[in-house]
Amino acid sequence: MSDDLYRTQLICARLFVQAFRPTAETYDVVWIQWVIGHLTDADLVSFLRRCKASLKPGGVICIKDNSYSGSVRADLSFEHFCVDREDSSITRSSAYFEAVFAIAGLSVILKETQKGFPKELFPVLMYCLA
Repeated sequence: MSDDLYRTQLICARLFVQAFRPTAETYDVVWIQWVIGHLTDADLVSFLRRCKASLKPGGVICIKDNSYSGSVRADLSFEHFCVDREDSSITRSSAYFEAVFAIAGLSVILKETQKGFPKELFPVLMYCLA
């Protein structure tokens, strides 16, 4: 077997994802976990487009993050996100996430809910995108 088969590159970019520029057609998997809640929608779309361009043919982007269950307002409109003013983060609903993914040119291949989390916390969703 080739050593390249098991090669992994970990990039700890923290919140510098707005400026992160991965090399084109380099990665089989891009894993993004609990960081996109600190990005504006425009920054998230831009970041996902750059990640998509970094994938090898057949590659995927995996995202694991909190999800907002949403709520109906008094005027019967539906809330699709929740802003946390203490840490300046946004928690998006599943429908909101999927709209952002579509704008970035990505399709949802698989979506799962993390099991075993306490009910008082936001649900954690995991997406596999291509």
